[in-house]
Amino acid sequence: MKTIGRRKMKRINNIVFIALLLSVSLLSGCQSGICALPDVVYVDVESKEESLTVSSGEILDLGIVGIQYFQTYGPYMVVVSASGEGFVKVLEKDPPYRLLGSFFRKGNGPGEMPMLCLPEVFGVEEDGDIYAEFDNRYGSLVRFNITQSLSEGRTVSSHVGTTRDRTFVSINLGEDGVFYKEMTESKDAQIRYVERNGTKNIPAPMARLNTAVLANKEDDGFRFNVLSSTVRYHPGLRRFMEASAQLNTIHLYDLDGPFSRTVCIGKKINRYNDIAELPLADRPLTCMDAKGYGDYSAVLYLDVPMSEIAHPSKTPTVLLVSWDGSSVRKIRLPENVTSIDVDLASGKLYTLNSLTETLRVYTLQ
Repeated sequence: MKTIGRRKMKRINNIVFIALLLSVSLLSGCQSGICALPDVVYVDVESKEESLTVSSGEILDLGIVGIQYFQTYGPYMVVVSASGEGFVKVLEKDPPYRLLGSFFRKGNGPGEMPMLCLPEVFGVEEDGDIYAEFDNRYGSLVRFNITQSLSEGRTVSSHVGTTRDRTFVSINLGEDGVFYKEMTESKDAQIRYVERNGTKNIPAPMARLNTAVLANKEDDGFRFNVLSSTVRYHPGLRRFMEASAQLNTIHLYDLDGPFSRTVCIGKKINRYNDIAELPLADRPLTCMDAKGYGDYSAVLYLDVPMSEIAHPSKTPTVLLVSWDGSSVRKIRLPENVTSIDVDLASGKLYTLNSLTETLRVYTLQ
């Protein structure tokens, strides 16, 4: 048998030790109270650099009561409201914003939904048809064919995945399965994984983010929100974007590739356990909404205490983040809003304040 020299054995041991260190660093990266991926970039939200301005906003009166959410898909604007013929209304995205159809009546049957729900991914276009996807909060991921629904005058949808009891986010990944972000039974952590054909897979960036566990065991019923985030997925890049709900971080990572990066909004990343120990009214409200597009994602960032949720002391900023996190452009809004949508091609910014049910459109300058 060929023996291994002492020098060579020492080199092998060093390689193994370094690999173990990297493994420990990867899996324990969020246990210090700071949850971030290894590569971090910092953004000064108050800086004038990379800033865009907007014109005075035009209020859009769509004649729809109780608008809770909206999103543009190609030439369409999809509005979510419990009023009228269905939960989901499809309108023209441009003036005169004509209502084209109402879909998903309340119910448990085909083409129905038991409750108001929101889109989880940006529009998908296949074979000329435009789709939106929903978690119907009743155990099913639904793909809504906007094009065919408008053509046939009825709700055309299909079941594309199953959700779980403690699921915060479920995203259909097509042939790659379904992405889940679930709360642990003890409500002190949120676990990400991908399931395909009954097999669970946890890519390295998800494994790192999953190690964030709240030390405070006193659950006030809202503690889990400290680790919550809005998740968007880019099918072409096979890349995720997570905008934290109460932390100052945006995580970007591949489904199965080498890329991962955290964008920190500010000079340092807030410790999640410090946030969890604050009274509910003092915990920050940071990333309120996020959308994903082909070249960038848009995050609505506020950063005020939860006690100011109805009447914030400052207006939010829209962050236009490239999918690799290398570019972040900023738009300071003149009014308080709860959700946004951006169309850089037409130079339009759409906003909604669901508290006042005010929908506006701005021109980017």
